[in-house]
Amino acid sequence: MPQQRPPAQQRPPTQQPQTYRPPPPQRPPVQSQYRQPPPYRQTPPPVVAASDVEVIEEFEPYDEEISEEEFIAEKRALRRRRVAGMAGATVMGVLAAIIVFALLFDSSIIPSIYDNFEPTELETSNLVAPGIPAWDPELGDAPPTPTAGLAAEARYTITWLTTSVFVGRGGSMRVNITNSGQTDIYVETVRLVPEWADPLAWYGTTMGRYVSPGQEVHIGLLGFSGPAVAGPYDYNFEIDLMAVRRVTSTWADLDPSSHDTFSMDVLPATPVSGYPQYKNDKDIYRKVNDLMQPGDHRVAELADEVSAGLGDSYNIYWIASLFDWALENLEYKSDPSDDDIWSPPGDTCDSEEGDCEDYSILLSSVIEHWGGNSRFYIITGHAFAAAFVGGPHMDTLAVANALNKFYGTSARYSWFKDDMGYWIILDGTSSQYAGGLPYNGVATDDQGSWDINDTEYLYITDIYPDYPE
Repeated sequence: MPQQRPPAQQRPPTQQPQTYRPPPPQRPPVQSQYRQPPPYRQTPPPVVAASDVEVIEEFEPYDEEISEEEFIAEKRALRRRRVAGMAGATVMGVLAAIIVFALLFDSSIIPSIYDNFEPTELETSNLVAPGIPAWDPELGDAPPTPTAGLAAEARYTITWLTTSVFVGRGGSMRVNITNSGQTDIYVETVRLVPEWADPLAWYGTTMGRYVSPGQEVHIGLLGFSGPAVAGPYDYNFEIDLMAVRRVTSTWADLDPSSHDTFSMDVLPATPVSGYPQYKNDKDIYRKVNDLMQPGDHRVAELADEVSAGLGDSYNIYWIASLFDWALENLEYKSDPSDDDIWSPPGDTCDSEEGDCEDYSILLSSVIEHWGGNSRFYIITGHAFAAAFVGGPHMDTLAVANALNKFYGTSARYSWFKDDMGYWIILDGTSSQYAGGLPYNGVATDDQGSWDINDTEYLYITDIYPDYPE
């Protein structure tokens, strides 16, 4: 919810907050170098001498040892053997073609031809929801103690990345600050003041971060609600910070600084056409579950790293911390050429790179390591994961409040709901936080409802804890 902001003293920024660089000029299209191939010339087959022709079998009709009737019977038998041989060769050729196709395109086709495998779906008794801590996570940096004295100066640049912003639902930003001065600064709060909000209202992130000279630091997530009407809107930032005095090396509390005005486009609600949903497709189920490695030592080390300091048992903070680790440490890298290679989670830990399937397999493996539950989703051109967070009667507000404590802001969270409960979206390549909209996610009304646009299907795959059965 918007908060009441303290009065700000307008003062020009010490450095242009954002530098626009025009895109490079478009290169003219490359002219086709296609050349017409020479005309096809058919070469007549060589004439083979009669003496070079191999005779497979020959029966002499006037041989004194057999009768004409016996010769005809032998000739028919020879014809049957030839037909049988051709049929056998055809069958072997078809089988060979199937095997070659499967090896080249999808090896999972081969077992599906002859096995009786059936996926085992999750049941309510299999599900483990994360805890919702009553305590606040100790995140961010403890603030310094300012003292009275001489004035101090702070020079910095603010950069941000904004998601799509929808009427009602709003959006989010990830805010970074680079210290271009000569002394340390401490960023207390970054506030977004949009044109559509009440003049005394703002949306902020209150994480608190130290930034050394020359360093760029991610300050935090900044979530905000949207206006009731779509269109272009202006907004600006206000920042509360402290800086070290160069002479005495003590901290000074600076007046709030207000930055230039920027503009964003707020999108209208988008009606979404229905799409078919497929649950636990045999080949996808087997491929995904084969790659789950919750016991891999690299997965275990990552699980311990991201949960450190966030309680002793599986809880919602662990899921958010895991998602943030993937967002900040994994580099998106497409598969080479047209190959669609899904990597084991341990390999992704080592390389710290991958595409949407690799991100999702790693996130799911860590959640399974903790004893939680996850799912793997495929839409047109994309894949993402989701984690089970509670049954059909889950208190969604309690989960949202806990995540807001973790992120130091107020955001809108997205999940799928079915007869088993709620599954929070974890799209590591398209979202800015755990529970953000997935790829092609859009608001479908001004009340915050959402759906996936421009997809031809939705494949839902359970990650089964005891696989292979």
